[in-house]
Amino acid sequence: MGVAVAAAGAVGDVIVKKEGFAAFRPQFRCVALIVWEPWYVIKGTVLALRELARSLVGRQPHFQFRTVPYRYGSQNETAAGRRALFSAYVTISPDTIVVGLDPKREIALLHILGSEELPKIARELGARV
Repeated sequence: MGVAVAAAGAVGDVIVKKEGFAAFRPQFRCVALIVWEPWYVIKGTVLALRELARSLVGRQPHFQFRTVPYRYGSQNETAAGRRALFSAYVTISPDTIVVGLDPKREIALLHILGSEELPKIARELGARV
């Protein structure tokens, strides 16, 4: 059964790559940022729990929707990889969510808990303050 599923996956992979659907070729520097993720998730979890505690004691939690300039890049595979990693890496932490990327205006819409600055990993992946 496992061999059949693996073979079907391999065939699907070849078909998708042949059609050029969802090209993804991130830069090594961007992929290497994964080493920051454990710290980023721990920090974000603490911030999210702090805001939950504020809410449980009847205080208004701090949060914001924020648009930030984001170098969207071109339509090549490297830029697509950077955008995908931006959305994944920034959203992994429970305190920040990438709501969307606007390619025409080159901005990212983020939902951020707490009164924190733009996450450093977002700046490393192309967001500007």
